[in-house]
Amino acid sequence: IYIHRRDSVDGTKLKVQLIEVDETVERILEISKEYTFKQLHTALQIAMGWKDLEEYYFLTKDFVLSEVDYRIEEYEFVFSDQVKLGELKEKRFQYFYDGDLWKHTIEILEDTVLENDYPQVLEYKGRCPMEEYGGPAVYNEMVKENISILPAYDKDEANHILEISFK
Repeated sequence: IYIHRRDSVDGTKLKVQLIEVDETVERILEISKEYTFKQLHTALQIAMGWKDLEEYYFLTKDFVLSEVDYRIEEYEFVFSDQVKLGELKEKRFQYFYDGDLWKHTIEILEDTVLENDYPQVLEYKGRCPMEEYGGPAVYNEMVKENISILPAYDKDEANHILEISFK
């Protein structure tokens, strides 16, 4: 029996943390360095539990990357499908999502060789707030008042959706 063995895929391990919230909401995921920032956005939506209902942008040291022409003073704009994750020089950057401005810090932890050629959530902490709930201040108030309407996070389901979305 001949089993086809695919070439290894160069990847990176990322720590994604939602900031300006009182509870830790964090994901550790592996993703190919060949993916564009647009593909990273799709992976983050699934990994965090967002529904991709709003616009987004990434902010690096010098660039703002988005699907729409999003201008921020002192940053050069680049379309997010034009830059691969492996081309980024810095180890930390930011991801902004939704009109409620959910802010995420993304840290590149280490280079890795991927077992799968699609993104995977390795670890997680916390449940992601729902998109249309008024942003971090409202989320923090809900946490403080112990209002629990957030769905439980299911890592296996997230990984299954990542697999079928990226295969």
